[in-house]
Amino acid sequence: MMRHVLASEWSKLWSVRSTGWSLLATVLTVVGVAVISGRSLLTYTAPGDVTAADVVGVATEGIVFGQLAICVLGAMAVTAEYGTGLIRSSLAAVPSRGLLLTAKALVVAAVALVTGTVTGLLAFLVARPMIGAPASGVGLTDPSVLRAVTGSGLYLAVLAVFALAVGTILRHSAATVTTLILGVMILPGVVAQFGDVGRAVSRWWPSHAGFQLLQVDRLAGQLAPWPGFLAFTATTAALLAVAAVLLTRRDA
Repeated sequence: MMRHVLASEWSKLWSVRSTGWSLLATVLTVVGVAVISGRSLLTYTAPGDVTAADVVGVATEGIVFGQLAICVLGAMAVTAEYGTGLIRSSLAAVPSRGLLLTAKALVVAAVALVTGTVTGLLAFLVARPMIGAPASGVGLTDPSVLRAVTGSGLYLAVLAVFALAVGTILRHSAATVTTLILGVMILPGVVAQFGDVGRAVSRWWPSHAGFQLLQVDRLAGQLAPWPGFLAFTATTAALLAVAAVLLTRRDA
């Protein structure tokens, strides 16, 4: 049963026009920012001051902007069906709401994982020549570099599921995307401005905590990479569970 539902969700995801555009926007944004930041780093930083963290930072800086496209991908995987009324057919074909939502989550996570991992590696390979000789000694085999670079795929995979859960709860594309922009890209920085309490909240903010996986070194006052990512994953799982309950009660 799961295999058939996964095949159906895969087909539906690629039938939505925004899927291809979202993935293309992710790749172009992340790689484009790597090019621009790489040249900037070379211009304003002394060669001896460039570290592995700097090179990876250039490669992953675009994720901050590219994650919006992945949010759209995850959100539209469910809100597009509500918008067109196709959700009624989906629920009729798959009586188990939990199975349907799980299949959607697996599909969007897989697509975001592959896209994010490939994009992260590509951005790293582009960033090095953009920075030039100062980055020549930094490679994927350096401590924590491979984890930080490929972590973009893991982070975006969980973010896509997070967006899917929010979309399932709100059932409206514009409301979901607006909520995600506020919750993922704006509020973490705003909250951090409110003293010690605000910084503590920001530290545990789901997307902000998860983003620490893309850091080579642990940043001062932030969670360590893996604990931060696990906190983000746990929050996403809880949100998906809430979405499953609401999907069952409201649309049964």
